[in-house]
Amino acid sequence: MTMKKYLYETLADCITQKIDEGIWKVGMKLPGEKELTGILGGGRSTIREALDLCVERGLLQKKNGVGTFVVSKSVTLNNPLEQLNSVGDMIKAAGCEPESVHYSIKHCQPDQDMCEEFGLDSNERIVEMSRGRVANRTPVAFSVNVFPEKYVGNIFDNGIKGKIFDNLKDYYNIDIKYSKTKIMGINPERQWDGVACDFLKSSVVLLKQLHFDKNGEKIFYSYDYFNTDVMDLNLRKKL
Repeated sequence: MTMKKYLYETLADCITQKIDEGIWKVGMKLPGEKELTGILGGGRSTIREALDLCVERGLLQKKNGVGTFVVSKSVTLNNPLEQLNSVGDMIKAAGCEPESVHYSIKHCQPDQDMCEEFGLDSNERIVEMSRGRVANRTPVAFSVNVFPEKYVGNIFDNGIKGKIFDNLKDYYNIDIKYSKTKIMGINPERQWDGVACDFLKSSVVLLKQLHFDKNGEKIFYSYDYFNTDVMDLNLRKKL
């Protein structure tokens, strides 16, 4: 026996079809509720229920005071902050294939803060590696990793294969055990914030992490910018 659909479910299916067919594209703002009643039929309350259902399906996002927007349904990433997870692992856990679409690396002189943080002399260099990550064509993260050159040499100069932690372990026997993390907003005056926002084209949150080895030695910084339209950040607290 086929169960009869409510009108709001039928209208939600119509919205879904328009998104699947590319009529309403990712990033597009939907018409208002009054205009949607003329397009889809039904009353405003029914349209509102249909929109709420599409939000639950992961197709739409409501922004207070702004409107309702089409978002990618291809990936929703979950990042439990109490665990050390790579972006690639989070993408795979969502059933998607991670891809790097931007990669750059440079060897340069550290500023005073970096010298003090890692105990470097002024003649020592650091390595800055940046990567933009996508999942199913959706930009999800932009990461900048900063290492004292003495720890990584030139192992990342021609790209990176696998996880940073695994590379450090395999090449230099550096075993990352924990990190200290700060959750930060975006500041246009910071060096990489603008580049990350241009890549992600979304609301962004920054995790600044200082990584330590098994001996408590500071090894590298990571600045991970996440697309909050598809990334859920959560933290479990215990008494």
